Amino acid sequence: MWVDSPTGSLAAHFLDRLALTVTVVERWGISGASAISPPIELLLDPSSSEIAQGWARKQLGLTNGALVRVAICSGQADRVDGFVAMLGDVERVISRTTRRDKTVVLLAAADTGPVAIPGVPTGVRAAHGRVVEAEHAPTAYLTARDAYRFARPSPHDRGPYQPVAGVWLDGGRLSGLAALCRLDRTDIEIVPDVKALGRLAEQHGEHVLQMLEAYATTDSLRKAAAQIHVHHNSVTYWVQKAESELGYSLTEPYRRAQLFICLCLYRLWKDDGGE
Repeated sequence: MWVDSPTGSLAAHFLDRLALTVTVVERWGISGASAISPPIELLLDPSSSEIAQGWARKQLGLTNGALVRVAICSGQADRVDGFVAMLGDVERVISRTTRRDKTVVLLAAADTGPVAIPGVPTGVRAAHGRVVEAEHAPTAYLTARDAYRFARPSPHDRGPYQPVAGVWLDGGRLSGLAALCRLDRTDIEIVPDVKALGRLAEQHGEHVLQMLEAYATTDSLRKAAAQIHVHHNSVTYWVQKAESELGYSLTEPYRRAQLFICLCLYRLWKDDGGE
């Protein structure tokens, strides 16, 4: 580079600073990642450059092919800490960070199966993503974030939990439902069925939607009632009430599946942006 002016020591100072800038850009790329960002932040950020990702893996002691998973949880601080400690008893905790008041935990996955834990502390909302190789860690984070958006606070410290409880969800099992997470909130709230479900929840409480979800995911009113421990007449009443709000019978072909999808959309709408 040629410098016309200024000359002398000031020019040398300028060139030294320019050289430092070039070194930083070469090392970190142009993603905006900062050299002071914790390695876990760089590793899980999809916008991080390959150079930054490689540096983060090295700092965390991970090879490209090491199996990792990500867990996301929120709730009362001491209960979250207890939950992270519980995870550490099953799989090694590599690192943890906080994003938007949520705890993000990077785990060294023992295998590709689910994490078998005895329970989730009451009130803690938690989910995990699918197991991937460390070089694809952002995928582990994104699938954990998707699952977290569908998760609900744990109703009690110990399992087992009914599926409708939405406790400790696995992002690897969301399949096509994960695509719903890409919808804007404004796109969701204009869906008539979502509005109808919102009215039911506002007027009668969120427990009504839990009954409807149990019904939508089972093949009978009695099975739905057994899943959420209420009398089947209660489920029957609220199904009929929902049919009145929705404007169609849930016994019609595909209507129960439609109800389930709209319940998922409502949950995402209530989540208002997620992780």
